[in-house]
Amino acid sequence: MVLMGAGVAGGAWLRYGEAIGVLKALLNGSTGALLTDVSRADVQIRGAETHADYYVYEGLDAARAVLVFVPGLTPAGRDDTRVTAVAGVLARARFRVVVPQLPGASTFRTDEADNAVLELVLTDVSDDGGLPLVVVAISYGQGPALIALSDPELAEALDTYVGLGGYYDALSVVRFTTTGAVGRETAQEILEPDPRARWILLMANAALVSSPLDRATLTTLASQGLYDGPPDVMAIATVMAGLQPDAHALLTFIANTDPARVEDLLANLDPVLRDGVLAVSPSLHDLSPLEGKLLLIHGDADPIVPIDESRRLADAVEGTRLIVVPGFSHIDSEATGIMGQIAMIRAVTALLDTRALP
Repeated sequence: MVLMGAGVAGGAWLRYGEAIGVLKALLNGSTGALLTDVSRADVQIRGAETHADYYVYEGLDAARAVLVFVPGLTPAGRDDTRVTAVAGVLARARFRVVVPQLPGASTFRTDEADNAVLELVLTDVSDDGGLPLVVVAISYGQGPALIALSDPELAEALDTYVGLGGYYDALSVVRFTTTGAVGRETAQEILEPDPRARWILLMANAALVSSPLDRATLTTLASQGLYDGPPDVMAIATVMAGLQPDAHALLTFIANTDPARVEDLLANLDPVLRDGVLAVSPSLHDLSPLEGKLLLIHGDADPIVPIDESRRLADAVEGTRLIVVPGFSHIDSEATGIMGQIAMIRAVTALLDTRALP
C-alpha cells in the first residue's frame, strides 16, 4: 500500500512538473517563434471552403488528443504570432492542434459565420483516430465555440472544453464594457472596465452599418480610441452629427454610460446591428449537452470580460469546473502572485489530463 501510494504521488508530481514546464513555455511564447520540432500545415476542411492550420509535434511521442484552438479577436487571425506560439507549445505537449480561420475574429468583428466555421471544423475532427477531442477557446472565441458545441452530436464527441476569459451573455459584456455595470438590479455593482474595450466593441460592429462612409468613419473613431486614447464627448458628438440613422444608433449605444438605458438603446438598433451584437451569445442557446464537460479559467482582475460571466456560465451548465486565477487580467499574467501562479499550474494540469494515457 505504501509503495502504491508513493507511485500515485510520484505520478502526480510528474504531471505538475510537466504542467509547470508547459506554463512557462506558454508565458514565454509571445515572440511567436514556431518551435523547430513542430510542423505547421494549412489544411482545407473536408467538404468546405474553410481552412485551418494543423500543428504536429515531430518527436517520437505521438499525439494523445486533438485540440481545436479558438483565439479571440485578432486581425492576423491564425497567423497572429501569439497564436502560432501557443499552438506550437500545445503541439509539443502531444496535442494535435487545429487552429481554424474565423472570418469574423480575423476581421475584428462579431460574426455568426464564425459559429458555422467551427461546426464544420469540429465535425471534421470529431472522429480523428479515436483520440480525445478538446476545444480551447479564448475571450471572443468562447461564443462561437460554445454555440457550435451546443449541437448534441458535437457535444457527444467532445471530451473537454476549456475556456479562458470567456463570456456567457454578450449583452451583459456590452453593459459592462460601456457602463461598468456587473450583475443585475439589487446585486448590480459598478466596476472599472478597460477603456479600450468600448472601442474594441465599436470596431467589432462598425462593418455592419449600411453606409461605406459611416463604416470608415466609425472604424477610424474606434482605432483612435483603441490606440490613441478615448475621444472626448465633443469628438464623439461631432462624428455622430454626420452619421446615417443606423450608424448614429450604433454609436449612441456604444457611447452610452448609463446601465438603465442599455436595453432601450439595443432595441433602437437596426435589426442587422442588433443581431450582430447577440449573434455569438451562448446564453441564447441550450448548453445542456455540455454538462460535465466545461473547464473555465478566469482572472479575478479581468477588465475586459468580468469574472461574473464565467460564474454565470458555471451556474447555467451543471458540472462545470471554474478555476479563478487571482491577479490575472484578461489574458495578461504579469500581475499574478504566488496564488495566481498556483491556479495557473492547476489549470494547465487539468488541460494536460485531457490527453489519452500513453
